Amino acid sequence: MIDVVADQILPAFGAQGMVISAADSGRLKITGQRGYDPRTIARLDGLPLETDVTPAGHVLRNAAPAFFADPDEMARAYPRAPALSGKQAWAFLPLVVSDRRVGCCILSYDRPHPFGAGERAVLVSLGGLIAQAMDRALLYDAKHDLAHGLQQALLPTTLPRVPGLDVTARSRHTPTSPVHGGGAQSKAPEGTARGDGSRPGREPRLCGPAAPRH
Repeated sequence: MIDVVADQILPAFGAQGMVISAADSGRLKITGQRGYDPRTIARLDGLPLETDVTPAGHVLRNAAPAFFADPDEMARAYPRAPALSGKQAWAFLPLVVSDRRVGCCILSYDRPHPFGAGERAVLVSLGGLIAQAMDRALLYDAKHDLAHGLQQALLPTTLPRVPGLDVTARSRHTPTSPVHGGGAQSKAPEGTARGDGSRPGREPRLCGPAAPRH
């Protein structure tokens, strides 16, 4: 997601850096970045929401954006922040969906950058769009993990012994499955009994044993 967002937004606003963080168990976990040294990201990743190192936690907790046109302006409120990245201007945008605070987006600049009223309004609206996209991505991940867990749970832990046959169990997905296309689709070898999950357009069923060829 970060690559799509960064490719569209950074050139449009003349920014050189971007960090997207998600709120996770009282901390800001960085989910993607562009234009930062990995060592800087390592220092910023996992900061508590109550941090006073950067404005990110305050911005997210209060759902209010913050703009800093140069390092002096940033240093007056957050003395340690300017030295962390070497950037010269910042826009901190809360990512909020239906009053749920999901994360924070930071745009940064290599030179001082005054933020006019019009640009600030556009950036705030942009934060809302990023928040919705991020929320959908997190929801998809959660559905995918749930589907995978259910598939694993539904597979039998033991299989019957059938003389002369190798017995196996595999999961197959219907077109409405959130992970359609990700399951095993290969045919069973001759002389194999297989318990299938679901098949496109049909109810799940157990396939009978195939007669071994002589």
